[in-house]
Amino acid sequence: MYRDYFGFQEKPFGLTPDTRFVFLSDNHREGFAHLWYGLHQGGGFIVLTGEIGTGKTTMLRALLTRLDPDRWRSALIFNPALTADSLLREILREFGLSDRGRDKSRLVRNLNAYLLRENAAGRSVLLILDEAQNLEPEILEEIRLLSNLETENRKLLHIVLVGQPELREVLQRPELRQLRQRISVHYHLRGMNAENTRRYIEHRLGRAGGGDNPLFSLRAFRKIYRRTWGIPRVINILCDRCLLLGFASDRKCITPRMVGKAARELQSDHRPMAAWLPGPVTRVFLPGILLVMLAIWSLAHFLLVVPNRQVSIPSALEATTWSPAATSPVRRQDSVAAFNAIARVWQVPELAEGEKIGDMGDLWRAARDRGLEIRRVRGSLATLLQLNYPVLVKVKGGGEGDLIAVLAETRGEIRVVPESGPLSRQGLNQLWNGEAYLLWRNNLDLPAVVLPGTRGPKVKALQQLLSAAGGKELRIDGIYGRETSSSLAEFQRKQGLEPDEAVGMPTLLRLYQSVESFKVPRLRGGDGDEHSSQGAAEG
Repeated sequence: MYRDYFGFQEKPFGLTPDTRFVFLSDNHREGFAHLWYGLHQGGGFIVLTGEIGTGKTTMLRALLTRLDPDRWRSALIFNPALTADSLLREILREFGLSDRGRDKSRLVRNLNAYLLRENAAGRSVLLILDEAQNLEPEILEEIRLLSNLETENRKLLHIVLVGQPELREVLQRPELRQLRQRISVHYHLRGMNAENTRRYIEHRLGRAGGGDNPLFSLRAFRKIYRRTWGIPRVINILCDRCLLLGFASDRKCITPRMVGKAARELQSDHRPMAAWLPGPVTRVFLPGILLVMLAIWSLAHFLLVVPNRQVSIPSALEATTWSPAATSPVRRQDSVAAFNAIARVWQVPELAEGEKIGDMGDLWRAARDRGLEIRRVRGSLATLLQLNYPVLVKVKGGGEGDLIAVLAETRGEIRVVPESGPLSRQGLNQLWNGEAYLLWRNNLDLPAVVLPGTRGPKVKALQQLLSAAGGKELRIDGIYGRETSSSLAEFQRKQGLEPDEAVGMPTLLRLYQSVESFKVPRLRGGDGDEHSSQGAAEG
């Protein structure tokens, strides 16, 4: 109706996902980086959650367009609220396979044979289940069993679960404990900030191709942000109504008053999305509500040490996130001795008299106060030792949170604290419960994931680190281009890492370790590092 009036070639604020209008805000770029890196590390589930309209499906479509069709086979299922049998057949059909027959084991064999053929051809297979919050726990357990299809060294099927925040609650059910343990990446997508909201609107207006695009004043942008909380779908609804009002009133400049009127009209229309637009009563009480929520959050943060960003770092290394249910008692004798051993290795202060490690929140606080960060490590013993960093390891038996420090490996003998003697790999494997914590120092404050195409001062710092670690000159221009990508791939190959052109936690840890000036401890390796590590641990 208003398209010709404003000179648009097409409608700028449609509600259906359209990759031509994709705008990656700061949140979307971070989420996209996590998804991309998770897929290229292989293995485990990837979980993406977010409120309705935050752009999850659009981001998935953008991801699929970036995947090389010669290296990937993918299937996107939008409505997985099916029975286990129906879902399996739908998956087979999406991959172009026959779903005939009633024998479920035969259907699984068909899928497995397909995955093996694709693996032999050098291709990876990706399955995305959208609206996964609607899946029953027994269906999710069936999906977990599909993830067991693997060769000796890699998973044959990458699975991405996408859903609303309720999906996180579903995954916390006790019967899904095994599936939770296989989640290698979990990202929660939030609304955009005010600046990204303005850029999003301008991006869509530009994509619509209008020669005489309407002008939103800065005050109008700010009001749209306050009314929509930065949720893309709600922004589209409100901006569409604003343009309709501009057309009806013969005005090509969208004012704050028009934004308010459009929001009121949407509320009176009783549209489902209109409930997301705060009305006058909400606007009066919202500041007080937010202050109360902030006070509650601050108290919880002080008492329970719950980080405000629940973002999992891809691969076996994850950002540690604690909740009241996750804080388990730690035996003081083991945890204090183990932490102090790691502190000596990093040459930071040991625990002071009276400073306790009563739960994992205390451990996080103690590390933070000493300038160290923590990453959770999951996987096999080989994964743990391949990091080549001293780590805190959770052990079986006694209390759920018992910790020991793994400090050095010399000719197959592993030194731990507070155990009295060295352990073999087999001995440590029998003792370990599968979870560990890596304490490390991010000297240059680099992000955990950096993708090609990124620009800025952080990329400059990365280039300087890569140049120092690789021992050759590299152009320091702050642009993650072909030269940086090539140098990184060469470094990754030398370190025995997959050359995936992305800087993730394993690569970042190796970069720091390869520059002598940072004095990063090792479990083993040249120049007497393991011996100095032992000496520091012994004090």
